[in-house]
Amino acid sequence: MKKPLHLLIAVLIAIVCLTACKSTGSANDYVGKWQNAKNANEQLEITQNGDIFLITVNDGINAPRTVTAMLHNGVLEFNAGVGTTQITHIKATDTLTMPASGGNAEYRRRQ
Repeated sequence: MKKPLHLLIAVLIAIVCLTACKSTGSANDYVGKWQNAKNANEQLEITQNGDIFLITVNDGINAPRTVTAMLHNGVLEFNAGVGTTQITHIKATDTLTMPASGGNAEYRRRQ
């Protein structure tokens, strides 16, 4: 009786692990061109170079600047000078969200 129970537990653990891994963000969720939902002049372009992501920010006023980021547990993380900032992909709306002064900034994928 113990073998079938152990086998069942092993199968359930495998299913949970596969489901959890599938639900985390992937590179394809982030790569592309994005536009700030409240300020159309502010745009991001995210490209992938191996394990590193390049995020180019263009606010329409200053020269575009690029920062590097890493995908960690399904979330893009980069050093913003005062600590690590996270960019999260919202799968249901295909938007990105990240902390900004006065709340969160939301970016929509550009076509």
